[in-house]
Amino acid sequence: MRISDFDFGLMSTWWTSKYLNFSLVWRAVWDRHDQEIRDGLKGLIQQDMNSMNIGYRKMDKATKIFLVSCVKTKQNSACEVSQLYTSDWFQKAKEYTERHCDKWYILFAKYGLIQPDEVLEPYEETLNTKKKPERIAWAEKVISDLEKIISLQDEVTVLAGLKYREFLKPWPEVRGNKVVIPLEGLRSGEQKRGFNENQ
Repeated sequence: MRISDFDFGLMSTWWTSKYLNFSLVWRAVWDRHDQEIRDGLKGLIQQDMNSMNIGYRKMDKATKIFLVSCVKTKQNSACEVSQLYTSDWFQKAKEYTERHCDKWYILFAKYGLIQPDEVLEPYEETLNTKKKPERIAWAEKVISDLEKIISLQDEVTVLAGLKYREFLKPWPEVRGNKVVIPLEGLRSGEQKRGFNENQ
């Protein structure tokens, strides 16, 4: 597959403009479903960052950031969101996350990206029943928040179902971050066993 002059022109225009809006880059690339364009654009992004001396610095320690999705079973009253969800899957995912992460956040269908010590009321909402445009809009909001907290050398681990990660995962990959999806493709029970086994 060959990158067209038009596609290359778009990437070159973005590169030379120094306008590092990764949300828009991710959206355009994901909609095209073109791996070659994604790879080419990723290279241009890294070149641009290197030229501005904000690229990957080996002396910086990578921060392991975990994103954990909300679930259905929850408390009946307001509390810290790390305590809000009571399902066995969430409890095991939280324990696994706290063993391995430097920082972690919860992906809320209603609010987006939330820190675990924030206090919220319980609610009933899920991405699993939302249409694709709504899921894309949700992902763009989360990405806007992630841009403020994730550095280029950070490692991003996502513990979430497909509907929660489908439009999030391409963004850090194109940006250059390492993305980990542990236990991908496993059923809920298999994932819980995996959380216990991967101490």
